[in-house]
Amino acid sequence: EKLSINEKDEITFDLHGVADTTDGEIEDDPSALKAKMDEIDKELAKIQDKPAYERAKYLNQAYVEDTSFRLMFLRAERFDSKAAALLIVVHFQKKLELFGDTEILSRDLRLDDLDSDDLDCVKSGFMQVCPVKDTGERTVFSFFKMLKKYKTLENLIRAMWYISMAMVQDQDTQKKGVITVVYNYWS
Repeated sequence: EKLSINEKDEITFDLHGVADTTDGEIEDDPSALKAKMDEIDKELAKIQDKPAYERAKYLNQAYVEDTSFRLMFLRAERFDSKAAALLIVVHFQKKLELFGDTEILSRDLRLDDLDSDDLDCVKSGFMQVCPVKDTGERTVFSFFKMLKKYKTLENLIRAMWYISMAMVQDQDTQKKGVITVVYNYWS
């Protein structure tokens, strides 16, 4: 399938961090933002199979329905309410699978929620959030293969979940995105 010139330009701009989006217009207009939040509610109501979402909502409804929390998913899906609702449901399902049916499901993950093997992975330096953003003002997330240290794949995934969720607490990261750099050095 061939891309149009506009599609190619959009991909190039996105790659270089200069994508032109109108998402800011929605965020700057309280009535438009409220309409998007109402759309998420309607889309969530249409999804029949969402036990982890329902459990999290039962445990802490204020967290699950928090505007800032939902806005994170809207931004991730470029303000597509249906896609954001589905992503919210998947988020809670994966969080339940990784961390169990505990109060962690209905709040932000904290470093002290990780077990010692998860912490070893976080502390190894294998995954790092760079302190400086790229030229497109995006967060730079780096993997250093030679520092890789984890016991099980679950340890790695829980550590990645923790770091990823910590990164997206930053609104600029939600808006501009993340660039991943993988340093594959084998010794």
